[in-house]
Amino acid sequence: MKKETREILAPPPLVYGGAFALGMYLDSWLPLRLFPRSFRTFVGGILLGVGGAVGLLSLKAMRQANTSPAHSEPTTTLVVEGPYRLSRNPIYVGMTALYIGLSVLLNRIWPLALLPVVLKFINIGVIDQEEKVLEQQFGDEYRQYKESVPRWLPTR
Repeated sequence: MKKETREILAPPPLVYGGAFALGMYLDSWLPLRLFPRSFRTFVGGILLGVGGAVGLLSLKAMRQANTSPAHSEPTTTLVVEGPYRLSRNPIYVGMTALYIGLSVLLNRIWPLALLPVVLKFINIGVIDQEEKVLEQQFGDEYRQYKESVPRWLPTR
């Protein structure tokens, strides 16, 4: 079995961080506020906690499977345990929750307005590329996993 590195357009943390920074810059020019303090603190805090927990549990599952989340390193094992039972991309789900949580907590609308662009880029420029490599590397095992577990979140 050939072990390939995952070729992507940009590292996901850079995509999320860059978009958030751009949103904050836009906010400095045209500040828009939407959320009352009690909502911001409660919802933003929960999303930050959930995002962090999902990310850490995902990294732990990868570590237990002896594979690396780094795109520069080859995938050695198809991880289907832990958060990977619910989502094929729980690390990105966690990053998205962190992004939304921080936006809400800081009451910044511009980063939220940029989130659809971030998610489109992650889908096309990262996940599509990763899935091609995983399908080449793991074949039917990955195709079965792909059919049984959603890309982002369960819809039921």
